[in-house]
Amino acid sequence: CSYIFKYGEKRAKTRALLALVHHHALHDRYYNARDLLLISHVQEFADKFDIKTQILYNRAIVTLGLCAFRQGQFQKAHDCLSSVCSGRVKELLAQGQMKWADKDPEQDKVERRRLVPY
Repeated sequence: CSYIFKYGEKRAKTRALLALVHHHALHDRYYNARDLLLISHVQEFADKFDIKTQILYNRAIVTLGLCAFRQGQFQKAHDCLSSVCSGRVKELLAQGQMKWADKDPEQDKVERRRLVPY
């Protein structure tokens, strides 16, 4: 990650940061992961990312919430998870497809490629 942070472009740096947050949260280092997110101010411009980076951001936030839950910090877990759990959870995490009647076949292909079997 340090090479990407030093020489990478902005999109690559953001994705590396989100991967690092996800890694810390998976290994129950809640405060390290949270501090990385807060210091980087990624959450302020998360809605301006491309689709794949938004999915990484949402997954990092969910993993952070689950990390807080595993450590017994239920209020912090609720704070993290409530931002993502808005009714379209599968779409936000790229686990399911949007249900539109007027969707064209090309858009359907793109959404199917985005699915990750988690």
